[in-house]
Amino acid sequence: MHFDDGWYSRVTELARDTPGPVDTAVRLWSDYGPGLFAAFMVLAWWRARRVGGARLATASAAPLVARLGGTRPRPLVTAR
Repeated sequence: MHFDDGWYSRVTELARDTPGPVDTAVRLWSDYGPGLFAAFMVLAWWRARRVGGARLATASAAPLVARLGGTRPRPLVTAR
Protein backbone atom coordinates (compact mmCIF):
# COMPACT_ATOMS: atom_id res chain seq x y z
CA MET A 1 0.00 0.00 0.00
CA HIS A 2 1.04 3.56 -0.68
CA PHE A 3 0.33 6.67 1.34
CA ASP A 4 0.88 10.05 -0.27
CA ASP A 5 2.80 12.06 2.34
CA GLY A 6 2.53 15.24 0.27
CA TRP A 7 -1.26 15.04 0.17
CA TYR A 8 -1.43 14.47 3.93
CA SER A 9 0.87 17.44 4.56
CA ARG A 10 -1.24 19.72 2.35
CA VAL A 11 -4.44 18.70 4.14
CA THR A 12 -2.99 19.23 7.62
CA GLU A 13 -1.51 22.60 6.58
CA LEU A 14 -4.90 23.64 5.23
CA ALA A 15 -6.52 22.64 8.53
CA ARG A 16 -3.90 24.53 10.52
CA ASP A 17 -4.31 27.68 8.39
CA THR A 18 -8.12 27.66 8.38
CA PRO A 19 -9.57 30.94 9.71
CA GLY A 20 -11.13 30.80 13.17
CA PRO A 21 -14.77 31.30 12.09
CA VAL A 22 -14.55 28.50 9.52
CA ASP A 23 -12.94 26.20 12.07
CA THR A 24 -15.68 27.04 14.57
CA ALA A 25 -18.43 26.39 12.01
CA VAL A 26 -16.96 23.01 11.07
CA ARG A 27 -16.53 22.07 14.73
CA LEU A 28 -20.13 23.06 15.57
CA TRP A 29 -21.48 21.15 12.58
CA SER A 30 -19.48 18.10 13.66
CA ASP A 31 -20.90 18.37 17.17
CA TYR A 32 -24.52 19.26 16.44
CA GLY A 33 -25.12 18.33 12.78
CA PRO A 34 -26.04 14.68 13.41
CA GLY A 35 -28.59 15.72 16.06
CA LEU A 36 -30.11 18.27 13.69
CA PHE A 37 -30.26 15.62 10.96
CA ALA A 38 -31.99 13.24 13.40
CA ALA A 39 -34.52 15.94 14.29
CA PHE A 40 -35.31 16.42 10.60
CA MET A 41 -35.81 12.65 10.22
CA VAL A 42 -38.23 12.63 13.17
CA LEU A 43 -40.10 15.58 11.67
CA ALA A 44 -40.35 13.77 8.32
CA TRP A 45 -41.65 10.64 10.04
CA TRP A 46 -44.18 12.69 12.05
CA ARG A 47 -45.54 14.33 8.91
CA ALA A 48 -45.51 11.09 6.87
CA ARG A 49 -47.46 9.07 9.43
CA ARG A 50 -50.58 11.09 8.59
CA VAL A 51 -50.29 10.14 4.92
CA GLY A 52 -49.23 6.52 5.45
CA GLY A 53 -48.14 4.10 2.74
CA ALA A 54 -44.94 4.66 0.81
CA ARG A 55 -44.15 8.00 2.43
CA LEU A 56 -44.32 6.46 5.89
CA ALA A 57 -42.10 3.58 4.81
CA THR A 58 -39.56 5.97 3.30
CA ALA A 59 -39.49 8.19 6.38
CA SER A 60 -39.20 5.16 8.65
CA ALA A 61 -36.29 3.74 6.65
CA ALA A 62 -34.34 7.01 6.50
CA PRO A 63 -32.42 6.53 9.79
CA LEU A 64 -31.37 3.01 8.82
CA VAL A 65 -30.30 4.07 5.35
CA ALA A 66 -28.38 7.05 6.75
CA ARG A 67 -26.61 4.83 9.25
CA LEU A 68 -25.71 2.18 6.70
CA GLY A 69 -24.51 4.82 4.26
CA GLY A 70 -22.26 6.33 6.88
CA THR A 71 -20.59 3.04 7.79
CA ARG A 72 -19.58 1.90 4.31
CA PRO A 73 -15.90 0.94 4.39
CA ARG A 74 -13.67 3.36 2.51
CA PRO A 75 -9.99 2.77 1.86
CA LEU A 76 -7.64 5.18 3.58
CA VAL A 77 -4.77 4.36 1.25
CA THR A 78 -4.57 3.25 -2.36
CA ALA A 79 -2.98 -0.04 -3.35
CA ARG A 80 -0.40 0.08 -6.11
